[in-house]
Amino acid sequence: MTLAGVTLDWEWEEAELDLLDGPPPSPPPVRRRWATLLALGAALAVVGAATAWNLQGYPGRVNNDEGTYMARAWAMLYEHHLSNYTYFWDHPFGGWAAIAGWMRLTDGLAWTSRALMVGRDFMWVVTMITSVLVFVLARRLGMSRVASAAAVALFGLSPLAVFYHRLVFLDNLSTMWVVAALAAAATWRRSLAAVVWSAAFFAAATWSKETSALLLPALVWLLVRYTPRRNRVKYLMIFAVIYGGLVGMWPLLAVVKGELLPGPGHVSMLGESFYQLAVRPGTGTILHYRSATWVQASLWFHLDRWLPEAGMAAALPALVIRRYRPIAAAIGIQVLYLVKGGYVPYAFVTVMIPIWALLISGVADTVWGPGEPASAGSGLGQVGRGWALAWRWTRRIPVIALAAGFALVVAPQWWGSMRAQASSNGFGTQDQAVAWVKQHVPAGDIVVCDDYPWVDIKIRTRAVPVSLWQVNSDPSVSRMLPQGYKNISYMILDPSSPLMFAALPGRPTLNDAIRHSTVIKHFGTIRIYKVRVPRPSQLPSSSRGRPAGRAPASPGRDPSDSRTGPAGHLPGQPAF
Repeated sequence: MTLAGVTLDWEWEEAELDLLDGPPPSPPPVRRRWATLLALGAALAVVGAATAWNLQGYPGRVNNDEGTYMARAWAMLYEHHLSNYTYFWDHPFGGWAAIAGWMRLTDGLAWTSRALMVGRDFMWVVTMITSVLVFVLARRLGMSRVASAAAVALFGLSPLAVFYHRLVFLDNLSTMWVVAALAAAATWRRSLAAVVWSAAFFAAATWSKETSALLLPALVWLLVRYTPRRNRVKYLMIFAVIYGGLVGMWPLLAVVKGELLPGPGHVSMLGESFYQLAVRPGTGTILHYRSATWVQASLWFHLDRWLPEAGMAAALPALVIRRYRPIAAAIGIQVLYLVKGGYVPYAFVTVMIPIWALLISGVADTVWGPGEPASAGSGLGQVGRGWALAWRWTRRIPVIALAAGFALVVAPQWWGSMRAQASSNGFGTQDQAVAWVKQHVPAGDIVVCDDYPWVDIKIRTRAVPVSLWQVNSDPSVSRMLPQGYKNISYMILDPSSPLMFAALPGRPTLNDAIRHSTVIKHFGTIRIYKVRVPRPSQLPSSSRGRPAGRAPASPGRDPSDSRTGPAGHLPGQPAF
């Protein structure tokens, strides 16, 4: 086999039956391949339709990170910067670079009326690719076609999955690469190429969202199981070199930019890492009632209790089944992180969804077991064959009960949830606010807003948008506001959102602007504020002739990381 033009004539090894559950399977007949494609195609059709149903309206404005990543992708594509404001090394930029690539490929901003829809369309594509990878991984773990298709259906049809898969989050991209890395590692060929691709895919996952590195032990376990014993150390060293080298390009870029170490006048990667790991307020442990992590998990169970509960229940028997142990270990790592406490991101559950789906389908497939040919047990006699048949169907009773429960209880609830969200329009009020700005705000006036409408105001109006999270936190914004709140003309805010209050502490200019403003327009929960700038005769004599702004906070961390809040919110509650 060749890899990048180099022949790898030393990569194949003899099958080691003590390493795997059996010898490498022979290629299936053509009719079986068609059956596999049919099972995959049916699952993809259903998942694709469910994910696309009202993609433009549900979920609505649930988390400001969607707008942040869209704004950064726009800046990378059209301003050739890593971010629309100061890039302070909060996340690797591989995720929004992929969004920018999709934006360029489709020219999405030219044909959609809302910039966010470009990202949501891309999330649909990411979901479909991940669905194919879930099917491939399930087959490589030894599941039947039906069980593999069921894993895809669980992955894509749960209301929890529909909610998170549509959001323009780095976690969706990261999950796609994680599943790709696991699928590459779980190949019966056990070749060097599989190790190389697994390392490259997992590096892409880390470049998309750094939290994916938590699953590295599970991937290494899977590689150990699927690599030949005589070359195992060599293969793992190659994996470490490739993965470490690709991920190491991120701090190398910080060195090139002179932003690795803290220092005056610039941001730093190590300074941001210190804040994220040691200073940033945690969300608590999931075991503590009413902690932010507990509230976050409550959102998951509010959206759908069945997939998380069944997935966690399947994780225990999966530890007994040898081929599923690395996958069960992956969910164990995620649960331990929730238990230990610390900061839990809003979309932490995203990577758990395909793992839950695989464990449920895998355990059910194992309990069901393969059907025996008609000639099996011919030496046992009629009584022996009868006992074998009775035992085979007796052990299948739990799977039959599970399937019946899903059809009678779970599926109707999932269908009802999808029908309920089909009529939702979570962006109607925002679209009205942007249209008002386009019609009434003069050219060059500064409009403070959250990140959801930032790109639309930037490219579709004459106003100058400023992210409220950067006020008093980013030097580039402070230079735009030399006189503090007096340089702000309008604000588009949602005072009913709990995250609105998270933005106020430490931002005196924003507080001054709110105190000196009047609400002039309502669009649902969104308010448009007109800032009242006092005339010089109204100013105290001591303040005339000098700027009223205050010194900006020192750069070095993403002020918008607090915007998502540690806890999230339940559906129906407004949030940025």
